[in-house]
Amino acid sequence: MATAHSEGLGLGSKFKVCLPRVESTTSLPKIQSAEATNAACVDLRRVLIVDDNADALDTLEAVLTLHGFQVLAARDPAEALEKASVFGPDALVLDIGLPGMDGYQLAAQLRRSGGEKINAAQFIALTGYGQASDKARSLAAGFHRHLVKPVAIDELLDALQMPARIAATRQVN
Repeated sequence: MATAHSEGLGLGSKFKVCLPRVESTTSLPKIQSAEATNAACVDLRRVLIVDDNADALDTLEAVLTLHGFQVLAARDPAEALEKASVFGPDALVLDIGLPGMDGYQLAAQLRRSGGEKINAAQFIALTGYGQASDKARSLAAGFHRHLVKPVAIDELLDALQMPARIAATRQVN
C-alpha cells in the first residue's frame, strides 16, 4: 500500500510505502558477488586497452575492472608497446583509429616484439569503423573480434570470454 499527501503548492509532500515483511530468507536464492561470478566464467583476466580518447579509455578501464579484469590502459601506441611486454596481457582491446600508428600496425608490431605471451593473446578491435570492409580488414590483420563503438558492455564481456587461441575460427561482429 502507498499513500501521498501534500499541504499545498510549495509545501512539500509526504509519501508512505508499506511493504510486506519477509519472515525467512531461506527460500530466497543465494546471490554471488560480481567478483565470484566473473571469476567462474571469465578465462581471460589481464586486458590491455589502447584508445586515444581519454574518456572512453577511462570508462572502459573502470567497467572492466569492476567485472574482475586486471586492466592496464594506454593512450597511444608507444605507451602500449612499452607496457605490453611487461604486463603480459591475455587480451588486447585496440582502437583502430590511433594517431601515428593505427591499430592494425600496432597489432602487427605487438606480435613482432611482444613474445610468446602476446602472440597467444586475443586481439579485439574496438573502433568507430563498422563497414563490412573494415571488419574484413581487421580479420585479415589477425584480430579475433571486431567490435564497433559504442560497444555494449555485454558484447565486450562476451568477446573477452572467448578462448584466446582461436585463430582458425576468428569471429567478426
